[in-house]
Amino acid sequence: MASKRHLRRKSCFGKKKHKTSNDAQYSIVILIKNHPENYRKMSAYKCKFCGSWHIGHRPVEHWGK
Repeated sequence: MASKRHLRRKSCFGKKKHKTSNDAQYSIVILIKNHPENYRKMSAYKCKFCGSWHIGHRPVEHWGK
């Protein structure tokens, strides 16, 4: 079983922290404009460990929803 410390490191490591959902959504728009060839459906989510907003790829089963 993974420790909370390990889960937090894995969840937050290397990810930019955004203060609000709107900040994270705006970053997604910029990423898509700058790298349209690498676009994959992305979403913003509130991290349960640090309380900030991160950007991540949505799991394939959620596409189209």
